[in-house]
Amino acid sequence: MGVIWDLLERAACLAVTAVALLEGRAGATFQGTPSVLTEQGLVKGFVENGTNVFLGIPFAQSTAGENRWKAPQSLGKSATAEFDATSYGPSCAQAMSGSAIVAQGEDCLNLNIWTPQNGSNLPVFVYIYGGAMVTGGNSNAQWQGYNFARKDVIYVNVNYRESIYASPYAPELEGQSQNFGILDVEMALQWVYDNIRGGHSSGAVHVSNSQILRFQWPFDAEDCPGG
Repeated sequence: MGVIWDLLERAACLAVTAVALLEGRAGATFQGTPSVLTEQGLVKGFVENGTNVFLGIPFAQSTAGENRWKAPQSLGKSATAEFDATSYGPSCAQAMSGSAIVAQGEDCLNLNIWTPQNGSNLPVFVYIYGGAMVTGGNSNAQWQGYNFARKDVIYVNVNYRESIYASPYAPELEGQSQNFGILDVEMALQWVYDNIRGGHSSGAVHVSNSQILRFQWPFDAEDCPGG
């Protein structure tokens, strides 16, 4: 009975979090843990400062190995996978050192989310940090989203590749876009679009570019003013 009960409990959790996802709600929990169902599975976060927090959620595959000099590669979908979103994911490789951001690694295309503990049809704010496109990370304490979430705004910040890993401009890679950092941001925004529905410095450049890119996304006539 224990196994059957666990399966039934998990099914109930998936149903609740699916409703929360599709209707833009905040506050779904599983066994007392803030949880949300994404296209890649069930993401479990934690509560801090009166908000639900989900850290280090991957939005693309690792950029290591054969993916190093490529556009970001999409993740597979899963209805059964679970992800522990209680700690920051790696920062992208860069020259910056110190304790302002967490340790670096090439599996760095991840995002963080802060939400209110309750609410529906909430606005979503995506922050893209600056750093001259050579330094930075979404784990910097300056970019946390508690204040937004306490004002009923879902706050998301994202990582993207930096420096030579973002824009190598190498003759060996001719024939494809080498604006990998901008493509990372585009994929992060697509993940938000698919899963939530609801800058400054170099971040402003990414935002400006994404204002153009967003019109390439699929959309429904109902989403348009007067639609």
